Amino acid sequence: MKKIGWLLISIVGILLVAGIAGLLPVKIFNVISGSMEPTIPTGSLVMSYELQPSEIIVGDVIMFNPRETSMVMHRVVEITETDLGREFITRGDANNTNDPVPIYPQEIAGKVIFFLPGVGYAVAWIRENLIAFIAFSLAILFGYQAIVNYLAEHKLDKSEKTEKIV
Repeated sequence: MKKIGWLLISIVGILLVAGIAGLLPVKIFNVISGSMEPTIPTGSLVMSYELQPSEIIVGDVIMFNPRETSMVMHRVVEITETDLGREFITRGDANNTNDPVPIYPQEIAGKVIFFLPGVGYAVAWIRENLIAFIAFSLAILFGYQAIVNYLAEHKLDKSEKTEKIV
């Protein structure tokens, strides 16, 4: 069972690193407001993937950049066809009213597919303190390796333990 847990953690870790590095068609975002609570709490790390606007349905949680302001994550509550094309009406789960302006296909960054509560706080801290994080990680890595090496050098096999006890 432990192996399955480590395998899942490894896969999620690889996907997160690959997503952050831009190696996959996914984008990673930190949630900094409570408009999607309790569904997606503030401080979560969300992963979204790009898709065609025609694939979006009512109920999807999407990432969008309305009028090139800042990235927003809300749920699609209505889709309308107009003379100008498709428009998406959105609303945060914690909000009582729909967003004031419709979202157009070119403003959509992706559909949220996955989120990790609280992990966004850690990612934000790492981004702000990258040098400290690298130094701390290296210290942990070298410390761990030093302990492993010390234990390997001073390990007694069973015959040595028996002779010293007698």
